[in-house]
Amino acid sequence: MLGNYRAGSEMTRGALSPRASLPARNAARVRGSLAALVVSTCIATGAILAQGGTNVPVTGVRGTVYDSIAGRPLRGAAVEVAAVRSTHAPWTTTSDSLGQYHVSGLPAGQYTVGFYHDALTALGLDAVTRTIDLTIDALVTVNLAIPSSAMVRALRCGRSDDYAKGMLVGFVRDTENHAPIAGTKATVHWRAFALDSAHYRVVKEQTTATITDDGMLLACHLPVDAPLDLLVTAPGHRSVEGTVITVPPGGIARVDLLLADSSATSGAAVIRGRVTRESGKAVESGRVVIKALGREVAVRNGEFVASDMPAGTWVVESRVIGVEPQDVLVTATQFSVTTANITVSNGPQRLDAVTVIGKPTRDLLVLDDVLRRSRVGMGTTFLPGHPALRSATFVSDVMRDARGFLYQGPNKILGRAHGRNRCENIALFLNDVRQPEGFVGLDHSAPIKDVLAIETWPDLGLAPVQYRRAVPSTQGFRSSYGARPPEEPPCALVLIWTRRHF
Repeated sequence: MLGNYRAGSEMTRGALSPRASLPARNAARVRGSLAALVVSTCIATGAILAQGGTNVPVTGVRGTVYDSIAGRPLRGAAVEVAAVRSTHAPWTTTSDSLGQYHVSGLPAGQYTVGFYHDALTALGLDAVTRTIDLTIDALVTVNLAIPSSAMVRALRCGRSDDYAKGMLVGFVRDTENHAPIAGTKATVHWRAFALDSAHYRVVKEQTTATITDDGMLLACHLPVDAPLDLLVTAPGHRSVEGTVITVPPGGIARVDLLLADSSATSGAAVIRGRVTRESGKAVESGRVVIKALGREVAVRNGEFVASDMPAGTWVVESRVIGVEPQDVLVTATQFSVTTANITVSNGPQRLDAVTVIGKPTRDLLVLDDVLRRSRVGMGTTFLPGHPALRSATFVSDVMRDARGFLYQGPNKILGRAHGRNRCENIALFLNDVRQPEGFVGLDHSAPIKDVLAIETWPDLGLAPVQYRRAVPSTQGFRSSYGARPPEEPPCALVLIWTRRHF
């Protein structure tokens, strides 16, 4: 059966009996914390067959600890079983790589079972206890779990819009003594489109994180599955700033930061790492930059070493010609070597996280779809406010700035080369309707002032799959302008979206 979860519990974390509790280092209570969820309890009575085939009476508790947010068993959870109304110290064990635990040799009686893990503290959860009655020669199964992502987000952040269901948790502390730092501030930034009087403008959105007295961090209502900018500052300490957050589709991301003293410029820590492309091939040359320290080291054959580093959390940025810079968070430890692997994209620069703000009209829904495709595609996207859209006289003018395309005239635009020849047959859609005549006559049906967004893919193989399947050959078609489109299958794609006027 399902155990109860609760918000704002008054019980101290890990208190399993009046005189027995989880280790003191784990007993700090998180204000406004939530309870972890006990999934099920069942009792298996009778003798348990031990190794060697001998029936040996076993009295104890076993089960599995599961992380519902990560979707896998929770390793390293400290499980305690404490006798009710007893001064006996609690029985303790740790869950293994499969999340399993087992405590045997317990006298018959009433017990409380609970667990603790760093993930509970990071999520602001309280350890919950489960009371069971244990009889002689009985093995009780108590399965424990961290609640689901949706449950945690709903209880900690409340209701969120569909485009902002993400949550960030973690801690910010001093690197020397791991103590919280008074005056710490943290913000998360991303871009958004705002709709004002039927006009779009790009604005900078941000969420200010809540940081408790014990250094715990919480930021709500973040975009999901998109890179976000984090800025953390604290008096007398080095700041952390960079595009280092991506909330996974599950909706919860964790970041733990140790801030170095502002006077620290060197130390006995070493950061050693590799910079590779998405294909796995090592980057031949490049640079790794640590802006907070003004430090820069070379990347040779994919390897880099930053020595004499102060201990703490640093934003390490890789810079490789022709690809987008990539930031990663690295926490360096004094007198040790910390490894950092950085993967740079093989494709063009990725679009920042964008949230559409305003009444959910048809135009906003179209933009939402365009933005979703642009984050995973390999083409060029022209959104409201883009310089190419603002300066264009005709729609075809925008193609001058589309990567992979060659502009030879308003009615002659070529895609990426295939063999010795460039692609001539471009599949063009206007508001999701195929235009057999391509760019011929397009400026009459789609004036540039009405264009909302344009998506371009110079190679059809990199286009969204739904459009790859929806571009039959135009063989045998003759347009009203007298031109016959090429009879080979389309090899590039252009999507044009216009504003809806009411």
